[in-house]
Amino acid sequence: MSNLITRRVAIIATLGVVLAAGPLTGCGGGGGTSSDAGDTLTIAATTMPQSLDPSLNNNGTPKQWSSVLAYEPLILAQPDGTRIGGLAESWEYSDNCTTFTMKLRPGVKFTDGSELTAELVVNNLEHYKQFGNLSGNLADMENAEATGPLEVTLHLSQPNSLFPYYLDQQGSAGYIIAQAGLDDREKLATQTLGAGPYKLDNSRTVAGSSYVFVANPDFYDQSRVHFKEVILRIFKDDTSLLSAMQSGQVQVAVGSIATRDAAQKAGLTVTTAQAAMFWEMIMDRNGNVVPALGDVRVRQALNYAIDREAIAEGIYFGSAVASDQYLPYGTVGSREGLTYPYDVDKAKALLAEAGYPDGFSFSIAPVPGIPQGNAVNQAVQAYWAAIGVDATLDTSPDYAAWTNKIDSGEYTSLTAWYEYNPPYWELSEFFGATGSYNPARVINETIDKYLAELAATDMESADYAAAVAKVNGYAVDQALSVPVISGETIMYSAANIEGVNFSSSFPHPNPTEWYLKK
Repeated sequence: MSNLITRRVAIIATLGVVLAAGPLTGCGGGGGTSSDAGDTLTIAATTMPQSLDPSLNNNGTPKQWSSVLAYEPLILAQPDGTRIGGLAESWEYSDNCTTFTMKLRPGVKFTDGSELTAELVVNNLEHYKQFGNLSGNLADMENAEATGPLEVTLHLSQPNSLFPYYLDQQGSAGYIIAQAGLDDREKLATQTLGAGPYKLDNSRTVAGSSYVFVANPDFYDQSRVHFKEVILRIFKDDTSLLSAMQSGQVQVAVGSIATRDAAQKAGLTVTTAQAAMFWEMIMDRNGNVVPALGDVRVRQALNYAIDREAIAEGIYFGSAVASDQYLPYGTVGSREGLTYPYDVDKAKALLAEAGYPDGFSFSIAPVPGIPQGNAVNQAVQAYWAAIGVDATLDTSPDYAAWTNKIDSGEYTSLTAWYEYNPPYWELSEFFGATGSYNPARVINETIDKYLAELAATDMESADYAAAVAKVNGYAVDQALSVPVISGETIMYSAANIEGVNFSSSFPHPNPTEWYLKK
């Protein structure tokens, strides 16, 4: 069940960019902007990597940074949404989309001196499917086969057009680990055994505080190595992080709404993108633990009871919009406006109709580190109290404690900050029978049928928007959970740093693309 904690991936606002720039074949080449390497880049965040093992680390900003620095993915996502070759120079589907074949880059060396082979990639994919936090990405991979020394073919159980996405740094199932790391998984938690632009300097790293990465002289594309070393520093709060940027100790940082105005006044570059959904996720949708949650009228009441517009304006100060759906506004298959406008009377009437005129109680386990998360959780708690629903917030000091809490099976709901995914992947992970966000394994035959139709629909076809809208609309109408707002990811950078780019198609700024201004 701990898989569900790690879901955080990228918004794909225009769905055609999920595949590579070519029809179904990626191009080779390293990408990146060459420049004279600077000495040190220090970047900061208020959350640490869950693990240095890329198969266990959380995805997203900043959780993926340790992985993207030390491990090269098979496929590289670019800020404009296209995909180019990483450790795989090219890739293509069969005509019936049931096989996916990759040609690997020759001459790649890992930091332990071993070389990239097709057999190693097969071993990695099997490892990610069995152990990875994002193992659901590879659910349709029946097996992987070395069909040549540098060729790997994936045999799929059903057509699935998202493997270029699954195997890039957003999908996070394509970071290739040296065999020594696969053989000793404990070592991967504290060391790096990759073929990326940098490698961890263990002698200078303090776990939970500061992670020092030094340039990898054997990396195949030195034009992407822009610094001699990159340091990830963890700060306890946004205020101390901003002070470190203002004093020049840090050059790039994950920003926050609380300090955004101060950062702009200090002359820092502030980059934002609408990228994520804050939601109250109902895991117990069949009502096994709390019977009330199994009733669609109760779940609809919970949605009507929240003043989302007040939260977007009062807590996020205009850097978020009210949303009760699972896709960003304006994207393929999304709805316009709110299906559940703020209506306390309607919420109370639905509760009474369902047999709960005096409300009910349940517990929520909020994930730590959500931007403005405490304020939103408390606001939602108050809105629900107004209709007689007692939602207890059982907070956790860190991700490890929260993971244990979710794995206990005692909690019916959680709150999360989820950076949007391609619709099929996202909605199947939320509500599909084997989805990572469905730890209770609630079966919903209707949504499974709609998801199967979506998976079989060509993303370039005229039918695709309707297929997406059907799944999203059903999830909203059945109130399968309670989305609250669609918010921004915020980054700060110093005036001499360029390349901190992200967009609606790639909301995870990649530190291997940052460089000193010439």
